[in-house]
Amino acid sequence: MTGLDKILGQIADDAKESADGELSLAKAEAGRVLEEARLEGEKQVQAVIAAGQAAATEIKKRAESSSQLERRNELLAFKQNYINEVVSSTMASLEALPDEEYFEILLKLLKKYAQKSAGVMKLCKRDLSRLPSGFAEKAAEAAGSEIKVSSEAAEISAGFLLIYEGIDINCSFEAIFADKADAIHDKASEILFA
Repeated sequence: MTGLDKILGQIADDAKESADGELSLAKAEAGRVLEEARLEGEKQVQAVIAAGQAAATEIKKRAESSSQLERRNELLAFKQNYINEVVSSTMASLEALPDEEYFEILLKLLKKYAQKSAGVMKLCKRDLSRLPSGFAEKAAEAAGSEIKVSSEAAEISAGFLLIYEGIDINCSFEAIFADKADAIHDKASEILFA
């Protein structure tokens, strides 16, 4: 081997050693970058999983809340329908009372709603046909003022209308129940669903 061959061999060995060192450093750097990427990937996966779980929990809460609201609304609708049926049944029961009891209720209503001036009491067609004798006198006494029972029928199913100069008071059962609807519903709910 000549000196040049030795030098060239030494240069080749040095270059190989340097290349191997660089390659080793590059592999180490690549391993470090890959490890960092793997760790970052795991972090991102955990973040996505956590976000997914949070979203699933939120969706579940909303679904439960919506379900509870729907159940409450259905229960409220059931209660309202039931109370409406009770009110309708009560009105029908009032209308079906024997004549004596029915007209006593009308006199009590008249006493409550009558004004202290002369007026006219209009009954429904059905009530006019079964009007007990002496009712006009009892009506005037209950009202504490001059009340005439009209022979003209009112367009109502039960109860009466009071007509004064410029003032009409609807004392039909429908109007009274409608006027007191909130109080009736509250009391019925208290009794039925307490």
